[in-house]
Amino acid sequence: MSEIKATIIEQLQHLQMFTNRVMGLGLCPAKKMPNPLKGQGRILKLLKLKPTMPQKELEYLVDMSKPVLTETLEKLEQSNYITRTNNEICLTNSGANAADEVNDSPVLMQQVLDCMDEQELHTFSEYLARLIKCFEGQFPGEDFEAPRMMMKKFIAPHIGK
Repeated sequence: MSEIKATIIEQLQHLQMFTNRVMGLGLCPAKKMPNPLKGQGRILKLLKLKPTMPQKELEYLVDMSKPVLTETLEKLEQSNYITRTNNEICLTNSGANAADEVNDSPVLMQQVLDCMDEQELHTFSEYLARLIKCFEGQFPGEDFEAPRMMMKKFIAPHIGK
């Protein structure tokens, strides 16, 4: 492997670590302390945006396997953050309060991108699109478009798009 490819792989891993933290999987920047909800925080934030949704839709949005999602939902239900009926997930008042404690990642992600000018953002977007296409090619037959479109539709009103 060339030195530049090794460097880029290391940079992507480093970027992934920060992205995971900002997306509520680790450090909560606003409080400078670990977010005790981790994966549960992602679910709470999504439910804060749409307090009732079918479990199938939530499964697409959080991109968790069915068993992991079921276990996470059970924990949220035990904590009285959600209720579940007929495959519908509903956020409770205490779940909404907990969601407010989870960092607001779209704002933080937008702030991080402020380090680039408009042309750099377009170029970066083109590079990301090429990388994504290459990754998708590594998983033939898997449908990436449906979850991507669902996430885009869900997130767009909250990031000014």
